[in-house]
Amino acid sequence: MNVELSSSDFTLDPYLVVDGSGASGPNWKHALKGKLKSLISADGKLFASTDEGYIYCFSGEVTPSPKTYSEDYKKHEKGSTQWKRFCSNLLEGLDRNIGFVIVDGIESGDLIHEVLANSKLHVIALDNDEALIEKQRGVFNQYGLLGKRVTLIKGDLSSIPFASYLAKAICSENCPPV
Repeated sequence: MNVELSSSDFTLDPYLVVDGSGASGPNWKHALKGKLKSLISADGKLFASTDEGYIYCFSGEVTPSPKTYSEDYKKHEKGSTQWKRFCSNLLEGLDRNIGFVIVDGIESGDLIHEVLANSKLHVIALDNDEALIEKQRGVFNQYGLLGKRVTLIKGDLSSIPFASYLAKAICSENCPPV
């Protein structure tokens, strides 16, 4: 099987072309947004990523409306004014572009939303309530953030051996914000 990146004579838009036969022309081709950065095959699928952050998944099944993720989490407005103010104070003076915040204890998930919406930091959130962890996983999965910017773990700080100086901040939703 040949896989190549090409463009037509009429456009400079890149295409991913998969040619399985070599004689009868390409089996299929698909336009990409951005330049192809990497290809990997797994589970009978071909995954392609571009320099603009797009990830494409190709398989034998036709999907009429592929799943896409947006940054709708930034529009999350259910958070209280107190959590918004707390997050603003928490992030003040921190480099918001890289690093981790640990949230030890979850109530509503509003603090996690605020950190994500107001920074590029990753959040590791801990709680002993498995049902609450699963509920929050569903929330962040719908935004495409689970495993990318949010990790939810059953447990607490005393039960998980994090490396020293891993997080820029450690906070909790189990205490009322000040």
